[in-house]
Parts: sequence; structure tokens; C-alpha cells
Amino acid sequence: MLQQKRPMNIDDLWAMERINKISITPDGNKVFFTSFPFTAWRLNKGNGNISMINSTDQALKG
Repeated sequence: MLQQKRPMNIDDLWAMERINKISITPDGNKVFFTSFPFTAWRLNKGNGNISMINSTDQALKG
């Protein structure tokens, strides 16, 4: 079942993961970044993730 659209609130912002340390490969084809939930940062815990996206993916182009 689809949820109703609603305006974003402060609880939504705190629930989002924070993106940090963005690096692009020299050829520009890949983007690496770290992300972590706000709760991990607030508790000084190192529970982050390292992710990679392909910058040449057609789905990323707007």
C-alpha cells in the first residue's frame, strides 16, 4: 500500500544517512563515498558504509 505524500519534517532529516568523503576516480567513471546514520555519529561509533556508484549509468543522468 502506498503511503500518502507529506512534507518532510525534522524526524525525516535525522533518519537520513549522512554522506561524507566523496572521491571520484581519475577517469570520472566511478564515485566512492562513505555514509553513516546520524545516530552512529552522535554516539561516536564507527558504523559507516563505503559505497560506489557508476557515474556513467544512464539512470543517474537528469
